[in-house]
Amino acid sequence: MTPRRHSSQVNWRKIIDDFRSAYQLRDAWEIVLIELIANSIDAGATEIDLMVSGEVRKVLRVIDNGKGMTHSEFSQYHNLGSLTKERGSGIGWAGVGAKLYLDRSGSIYSETRSASFEAASKWFLPRGPKGPIWDEVPSRALVSSGHGTAVEISVTDRKECRRISAEGARRIVYSHFNYALQPHGQVLLRLNGDRLVPFEPAITAQSQKSAEIRLRNGTSARVSFFLMGASVPESFRLVSLVVHGKTIGDAYDFRQGARIREPQRISGFVRCDPLIRIVTTSKDSFNRKTNQWKDFDAKVGRAFSEWLREIGQLEPTRVEDRHEAVAKRVQSNLNRIFDLPEVRELEVDPFQSIARRRTSVADPDSGQLGREEWKTVMKPSQSESRATSTEFSTSLKFENSKLIPFNRSHGAGRPSQIQTAANSGGRFSGNSWCPGRWGDPRKAIVCMCWVTRLGAPFCRTNMEQPM
Repeated sequence: MTPRRHSSQVNWRKIIDDFRSAYQLRDAWEIVLIELIANSIDAGATEIDLMVSGEVRKVLRVIDNGKGMTHSEFSQYHNLGSLTKERGSGIGWAGVGAKLYLDRSGSIYSETRSASFEAASKWFLPRGPKGPIWDEVPSRALVSSGHGTAVEISVTDRKECRRISAEGARRIVYSHFNYALQPHGQVLLRLNGDRLVPFEPAITAQSQKSAEIRLRNGTSARVSFFLMGASVPESFRLVSLVVHGKTIGDAYDFRQGARIREPQRISGFVRCDPLIRIVTTSKDSFNRKTNQWKDFDAKVGRAFSEWLREIGQLEPTRVEDRHEAVAKRVQSNLNRIFDLPEVRELEVDPFQSIARRRTSVADPDSGQLGREEWKTVMKPSQSESRATSTEFSTSLKFENSKLIPFNRSHGAGRPSQIQTAANSGGRFSGNSWCPGRWGDPRKAIVCMCWVTRLGAPFCRTNMEQPM
């Protein structure tokens, strides 16, 4: 039997349907409308006219004043998976666009005008195994400006026509492009001739916070959080994540969930264009397994939770409640003890330690000498604020010591542990407490002390350090 050559067949309707299934949306017309508006924004459009008209024959039209297409781009536009866009360069799905609706439409008319090229085409998908077909046609001059692109989709299927509506188009624009519209962004968008005014939480917010948060690799995110006086529309609750003007995915709570007391009053958005690198192919969600997302989520989430706590909208966890209750009981008991007349009459601080321990002492005749330089050196007989010599040379001897009084002026209740140097082969190391109790007994002394051969301790003090 003589081998024969065969050609592979392509089921175009199945391929187009598979592309659409990557989206989280259900209706095909919503997906293609999002793609058309995203492509207009990627083309630098500042004005977009959207029209939804008709009943049984439904017409969906998008006209922009973007840069338009060149001859090469116009040819690639009619191919599945065109090469005119690089991944990560825009919010439209590269190489898809209007072709996502070829299997649901009667025809698609496209018109473009750029500085060097002008053309129009009619595009349709015939029944059977054949792929899409497009014809060059005369321009209908839908693009009135000197540059731009127009796409008009004609739908004849009755069931599909019932799904398409102007109100649905309005909802899609606000859900996905609210923060691209003026004054948030640069785009003026009209639906059937009427300008769509974006939702602006700053106008009626009772409390708000705006900040720029530094992220890894030198990038940043600009955050705006709002506490509204009343419930906000559901599509604007919590925090919208905006990349190149498009809201990616659903509103996010940064894993605060049920801890937010009134989520219906919380609104906000975060602009972070560098996240385009981790947006999925369909541009409707993020790859949350990347280090870039984890860094963004942690830092912006921390700012969000701190703001919620400041305005009293964050419920504490059960563990925090339990710890806070214990802390209050301890504080109440300590205050009651400190107010007792017997304790007030004591000259020794209640937290003063009288524990003693054995510590190795260098032989003064060993000849092992240590040397250290200090900016302030102090003797017990002097005032705490006065300094003496700036250096000394001595053989080190570390004597028994005890804890000095804590400082009430710095939020008392925590005694000061002082770093001291013990003699270990002539080197400074180890931890202990500042010996003795001298100077003002109501103030803590941050010091480092050594005892010389003459028995006079030298101590470095720092009265500025809070305890």
